[in-house]
Amino acid sequence: MCRKCKEEKPLSEFGANKRYEGGLERRCKECLRGMRQDAYDRNPELYRQAANRKRKYRREPGGPDSPEGRRRRHLQEAYGITPEDEKRLLESQGGLCPICGSPAQVVDHCHTTGRVRGLLCQKCNRGLGHFIDNPVMLVRALEYLTQSRSEYHRMNTVVGA
Repeated sequence: MCRKCKEEKPLSEFGANKRYEGGLERRCKECLRGMRQDAYDRNPELYRQAANRKRKYRREPGGPDSPEGRRRRHLQEAYGITPEDEKRLLESQGGLCPICGSPAQVVDHCHTTGRVRGLLCQKCNRGLGHFIDNPVMLVRALEYLTQSRSEYHRMNTVVGA
């Protein structure tokens, strides 16, 4: 039941709100919409100023919500490095993935220790991830590829030619 209009309505008529038990708003969407419109009608300039502040905050180069700010925060929280550290690492690798030689784009790290190992291309980083950073599995994959290659070569060689 909506606390404002006192009508019984289906749950789909109530918006999500984690602050309340059950995770739903106490007022229906229609009543909330009306309340917000009334507040805006009473003082539209207040809402315009707030919207401008938000836009400015997002647009500030290097600001917390700019792409650079989000990248800085991600690198610090996920890997404990700064964009400057990442740039130095990239330069030390010549800008290339040490596995395949493609442009390096992502931070590779040990999932056990969290230590940054270097920068890789997306494909190589995902490949290591699929092998769960397990050297034994990678050696087995190498043996498999080597064996498959020789089997393929033997099957495609013309006998008696």
